[in-house]
Amino acid sequence: MGANYMRILSIELEKFKNHDYAHFQFGSYNHFFGDNYTGKSSIGDAIAFALFGINKYLQKIYNHDFVKIGQNKMSVTLVLEINNKTWVIKRSIVHTRTKLEINGIQSKQSNLSEIIGSEHTFMYCFFPDLFPEEEKKKARSFLMEHILKNTEVFTELESSILGLNQQVKSLHQKTIYFQGQEKLLQRQMEHFISTTPVKNPVHTEKMEKLKVEQGILKSEKANILQQIHEINQQKPLQFGEKCPTCQQRIFSNQIELINDNSKKTLIQLEERLKEIEIEIQENETKKKSLQDQTEIFNSTQSNIENHNQVTNPLYAQFEEERSIVNNKLHSLEEEIQLLKLQIKEQRSKLGQTATRYQSDINAPLLHTEIILFKQLKDGELRPDFQIRYKYRPFRMLSTSEKLRCMLEIIHMFQELLQTKYPLFLDNLESMTHLEPLDTQIITSTVKKGMALTLHVK
Repeated sequence: MGANYMRILSIELEKFKNHDYAHFQFGSYNHFFGDNYTGKSSIGDAIAFALFGINKYLQKIYNHDFVKIGQNKMSVTLVLEINNKTWVIKRSIVHTRTKLEINGIQSKQSNLSEIIGSEHTFMYCFFPDLFPEEEKKKARSFLMEHILKNTEVFTELESSILGLNQQVKSLHQKTIYFQGQEKLLQRQMEHFISTTPVKNPVHTEKMEKLKVEQGILKSEKANILQQIHEINQQKPLQFGEKCPTCQQRIFSNQIELINDNSKKTLIQLEERLKEIEIEIQENETKKKSLQDQTEIFNSTQSNIENHNQVTNPLYAQFEEERSIVNNKLHSLEEEIQLLKLQIKEQRSKLGQTATRYQSDINAPLLHTEIILFKQLKDGELRPDFQIRYKYRPFRMLSTSEKLRCMLEIIHMFQELLQTKYPLFLDNLESMTHLEPLDTQIITSTVKKGMALTLHVK
């Protein structure tokens, strides 16, 4: 159940910390003044102890924590007004035993929590500095579980995406297995083909040798043709002309000898040219014969391999198994793509839900922003918790800015929870002006040389 509106009407302390005995009546606005060590902060501790048996940091306390030094018992009594009904809450410690009474009847903490609500809800509203300084995971969990509504939708989407991702991972593992099977079958088939008998190998070396010889003969042919051309361009020498080589005058008996030598050289060149052309033609014939043999061999070899592949039962078995594996791989890929599409759709819904949560929780805030999620580059949302005030991280704020930020958060809690708890502001010296809050306020300020004094408005 919990309280919709709570006021602390009075508090009574006996042997609590440095208080021997104290009793205070509260109004709507209550301001404690006093020097250091006069017990101002102890008022907040006493209220937390009376309601939940814990200290400010949500830790269960023991005898030595709050019992006045030298004593073995202490008690705190609160008179509360909750939803127009008065309750008297007393918690005491005698030696090592703790006792809780509600309206004079010994009770359990669960009975009291039904009346005032959960300890986290009260403590985060009562001590403004507690929530911003809380562990990120705990603070975020509180917002998701207690402040936001219909968070089960977000939890279901997260669980759905997690399940889909696990399915994708499982299918990837199966894919790796079948890819290995496919490669194994492929190697077996290639080994089967490579062991097929080979007949009439192609004489590659002969073909290369013929190409070299053809190149030499064609080069020699070109050289001879050039020499024949040069001889044909020369005119027969006449008496009295100079020799083209030595530039000496030629006698009549030498002219005939030189012209005869030129004719003999021409005849020899022409005969060699015919021999070269015959050799070139023979090589072309040999080359054509080798090419024909190669084509016949390739055709025969292909027919042999095809015949073995078709007729050999082992190869046929490999082929059938490989087909089954490939079909399975194709089916797995289709399943993975379908699951990835579902994950994308679920992430889109998750993003929309997260955006709505961010909007709901920040709507009552003016300068403060609470961040609950961060989006990664791949679009995945990860839990996060950050508090910013005027676009600056909480840890970088001044004392007064932190207090203003905390008060905005308390206002958000009250509005979304529709519950108003008292507020305890310790060490208010840093604040020169406090915006009016629609709840009971208890503050404290250091005043040098002054005993603990309560001013009530």
